[in-house]
Amino acid sequence: MSNHDDKFPAYWEETEWLVEVVLLPTFDLAGLAENLDWIGKLLAFSMATDTRMLAVVGDPDIPAYELWFSCGGQKQKQEFLQIVRDDGYTDPDEENCSDPPNSLEVLADIRPIGQVFPKDQNDHINAMAMVTLNAMGIEPKFLN
Repeated sequence: MSNHDDKFPAYWEETEWLVEVVLLPTFDLAGLAENLDWIGKLLAFSMATDTRMLAVVGDPDIPAYELWFSCGGQKQKQEFLQIVRDDGYTDPDEENCSDPPNSLEVLADIRPIGQVFPKDQNDHINAMAMVTLNAMGIEPKFLN
């Protein structure tokens, strides 16, 4: 059951998901900015490949977030993963990176990132996504 107070049940018909866990160390401002930049790049990469990017708080005590990605097909999935590889910040082929989820039970709780991250962090993520899309030569159609 969703713990969001948005008055509607979440419904995602996709069955193919990738999950990336990101830690946001609030005690380390440089590390926080670096990870927010990375999330912004992932948002841009997802938009460039028509991949859905959603999120859920993984562990509020750390804080950790789970980023959930769903592609419309195997081709989109491979395009998304190739852009992530080409970027070089992380390797989606490493263990515990961009893995399929262990369970789909959390699907009721995942939301667009604008509803999950605090406003200042969401603004940072969206700004980096716009810069990244611009660098890729892609006109942003929307941001969440």
